[in-house]
Amino acid sequence: MLIVSAILFSNTIQSKDNSVIMYATHVRQIDSLIPQMAVNKENCSLKHIKPAEIIGIQPPASGNWNIAETTIVRNGRLTINGSIFIRSHGALILKNSTLYMNIKYSGSDWIEVFSEGNFTILNSKITGYPTREYYIKINKNSKFLMDNSEIEYAGADWGVEGDKTGIWINTDNAIIRNSRIHNCYDGLLLFYAYNIKIYNTIFSRCKNNGIYLWYDASAEIYNCTFSWNSWGILVNGYASAEIHNNTFNGNDNGIRLGYSVGLSGNVTIYNNTLIYSAYEGIHLNPHTNNSKIYYNNFIENLRAFVVDEGCVDNVFILNNFIDNHYKSLDKSASIFDNGVVGNYWSEYDGHDNDNDGIGDDPYTIDEDSIDHHPLMKPTYLGEYEIGNLEELQSSQEPDSNMQDLFILLITALVGSTLVITLVIKRKSIFRQEKHRNLKTKKIVETKEESKSIDFDKIYKEIISDRNINIENVLNSVEKSKRKIFGRWLAEKLISDARYRDAKDILIKIEDYDRAVPLIISMALRSRSEGKLDDAKKLYLEAADILKKKGDLERAKSLIKESEKM
Repeated sequence: MLIVSAILFSNTIQSKDNSVIMYATHVRQIDSLIPQMAVNKENCSLKHIKPAEIIGIQPPASGNWNIAETTIVRNGRLTINGSIFIRSHGALILKNSTLYMNIKYSGSDWIEVFSEGNFTILNSKITGYPTREYYIKINKNSKFLMDNSEIEYAGADWGVEGDKTGIWINTDNAIIRNSRIHNCYDGLLLFYAYNIKIYNTIFSRCKNNGIYLWYDASAEIYNCTFSWNSWGILVNGYASAEIHNNTFNGNDNGIRLGYSVGLSGNVTIYNNTLIYSAYEGIHLNPHTNNSKIYYNNFIENLRAFVVDEGCVDNVFILNNFIDNHYKSLDKSASIFDNGVVGNYWSEYDGHDNDNDGIGDDPYTIDEDSIDHHPLMKPTYLGEYEIGNLEELQSSQEPDSNMQDLFILLITALVGSTLVITLVIKRKSIFRQEKHRNLKTKKIVETKEESKSIDFDKIYKEIISDRNINIENVLNSVEKSKRKIFGRWLAEKLISDARYRDAKDILIKIEDYDRAVPLIISMALRSRSEGKLDDAKKLYLEAADILKKKGDLERAKSLIKESEKM
């Protein structure tokens, strides 16, 4: 079991009516986490004292080690002063050993498995010595198995098609299980690699991604933990993935779909916990389509999700969105309910007059992103029927008048058995109409409130200036509107990744409830990037604000975190 400091919360959460709902276990912590599946450190992480026993081709004292037959390294340590090439019909099996790649400079040496080669890592560790970056290439038609093992400091730079980024897999049916991959450039990069199985594995402190699926790669990823990476998982191009039962903790972004070319493949994301993301739990880049996101827990992220423009047929349903610090953004028109049930939103303040567990008022993200059937309490895997998500994605909303006429005709033909259908439809229409009226009222009120201020015009004037003078910006609007403007401006700056400017504005307008979560998220990011002095200053800044608010207990906990830097 990994020895780390953390507070493990029970797998329950209390809803607004004080009922206790079961949901996926998650870990709440600032420093690190206690994963359920721990690497057996007695086997794979000991600094072996005695030299390993080598059966097969012996390595040279220096230079490249070419392996063209089955070679076993077991029960000790081995230092290689060069690259390792596992040739066709060759096999390297590491068992209960530590392999040190003693490289001259970053990226000078690597491990490469050629077609028909085999690389098996069992209860072992591979590391750079002294902490310099090597990389691992698993080429097409080769075999790769990593079990109960550890790899660190892999990945030097991008290379060609990402082949120097960490553990580059270009073969099918590879298996990574019960292991730990950390302090890499990318943990794994799957490139035209199919049917990859990754489970019970920890990915932490990777400069870019814990796992990157690129082009036509496909993988099932489950029971893994992703912490302190830039992105936990990135799925890009025409890749597809099934991502379930994982914990994403303290990453910049938990999961990112699409990047340079969008995402046209199928991605299913369910029963994961995404917590304390510095930016978003999930981010869908432009032209990301057909994603199914359900039964996940989004807890205390800066934002639960962002969906960029040009995305089609993405479904968010039966998720728990709990205490995320800023409202999610959907610049497309994603689907948030199946006509019967939607998601749980902790900030939802609607009513449930018929006590059916589903809110009578919709939850609105924006004008065309609406959860018409928000849940009144958190849900858990299997509580509700999801329905056919493919049909939901491909269906278009018919004209309501024609749909009513269709229901009436069918009712007349078949009889009273479909009266219930008509009642349900009428209730849905009433809810949507009520929502539209509320939305219109809010828009009118907002315009009346801010009609003397052209916020967008002011923002365009300052966005080109990387050094915003906070005093001048806030003084550009009348005093009575300053706080409203400051909040609006901070939201815009956060959307444009100008977090420090947003922080300074929130502090200036004394909106500490928004400022503190933002500062902590920034500290998490700095910490994951190794900028410990910056992280310490941010923790202390948040602690000072909490002291002003009288929240001495939370302030004390942040001061303790700063002392670890």
